[in-house]
Amino acid sequence: MKVRLVALAVAAAAVSPAAGQSFNIDFGQPGAGPPASYAAAGRPGFWISVPGTQGVTVFNLVDVDGSVTAARFNQFGGTETLLVGDHDPSGDDATLMNDFLITHTAIENCLFFDGLAPGTYEVIIYARMPAQPGVLSLTNVDQEIGNPHYLVGGAWPGGHVEFVTYALHTAEVVATGPSAGKLGLHSGVPAGGNFAIGAALNGVQIHKLEPLPQDVNGDCVVNVLDLIDLLLDFGTAGGPADINADGTVNVLDLIELLLAFGNTC
Repeated sequence: MKVRLVALAVAAAAVSPAAGQSFNIDFGQPGAGPPASYAAAGRPGFWISVPGTQGVTVFNLVDVDGSVTAARFNQFGGTETLLVGDHDPSGDDATLMNDFLITHTAIENCLFFDGLAPGTYEVIIYARMPAQPGVLSLTNVDQEIGNPHYLVGGAWPGGHVEFVTYALHTAEVVATGPSAGKLGLHSGVPAGGNFAIGAALNGVQIHKLEPLPQDVNGDCVVNVLDLIDLLLDFGTAGGPADINADGTVNVLDLIELLLAFGNTC
């Protein structure tokens, strides 16, 4: 049995997580965006590369798997795109971060999605002003509980770092009512900021978090912590560790957990 379980664990490492409904979007100058192998601070996959200036609606968004969807977005507030020769980011980081939408007014770079599947979404907003580490942008997502606002900016840290190159938000897309299927993302000039310089929106990544029955502790990743919880509950009746819902935590649940090892919501 030990050999069998080790083999299952090795096989699980090759299982890639389901993408759910996810979009990677690079804003700025026309041209190719980052390659699908580039994850930035989120997940790899196809990147939509568009100027996205004010009033433009982009229909039939292509998700990270390259599939055409019914989702769309409209951008309001960012009236131009800029390309700055910031020599600190390099490679794919530079492709994402050195061109951007910009707003110079109290109206933010506002990105309004429609046609999204209901559920909980991880939202990453890239809002660093290239070559100007003293300039900050203020990000928020309309559908996030409490509507927290986060400042983003600073010297390039050598890679993506929260609150320096991006802000991470978690939002809920509802299924009914006037807000059904909608998600509103923003990057604007903070209080006391310089409107002449403005605020940047380099890109966004949104990912629908899909519940995983193998995620015993509910932290959105199947890992050794879930394995420990399952083993502690081994032989008990029901509970989160009863992955296959047959009434007992047993070797069948262990196998399912190992097959999903490394998967994330």
